[in-house]
Order: sequence, then C-alpha cells, then structure tokens
Amino acid sequence: MKQSGFFSLGWRDILRGLAMAVLTPIATLITNSLEKGDFTLNWHLFWLSAVGGAVAYILKNLFTKPDALADGPGGSNPPPIKDEK
Repeated sequence: MKQSGFFSLGWRDILRGLAMAVLTPIATLITNSLEKGDFTLNWHLFWLSAVGGAVAYILKNLFTKPDALADGPGGSNPPPIKDEK
C-alpha cells in the first residue's frame, strides 16, 4: 500500500479522513441509541464526533512513519523463510 511520508499528507489521507468524519458519528449515534433505548439525534454530539474522527485520523497519518505501517510484527516486513533441504 502506498503511504505518505512522515509529516506529510496525500489525497488518500484526506479522503479517508472524510470517510472517518462520516463513519465516526454514525457509530456514536448507534452506541448512544443503544445505551438510552431510543433514537435521539443530538446534532452537537454528531458534529463533535465527526470533526474529532476526521482530525484524529489525519493527525495519526501525519505523525506516523511510513515504515511503521508496513506488514508484519514491529512495523517491518518479516524476513523471507529459507528452505532447508
């Protein structure tokens, strides 16, 4: 997967941040509705969670080194397995 550099953001990061701005308030709405037992839309909480989700995702991508997101344990790709024959 292509990643942005350290202290930089790409268009993919911005688009995923917008997706988090949509998904985070939906999750907040569902959990609050389940806790209270009724469906009440609190617009203030809805917008706070949308902004919080987007900002958190963008900040995470801004301060994460690209190699820390690589596959494998510890943020690096595991070495290839050698065949012992």
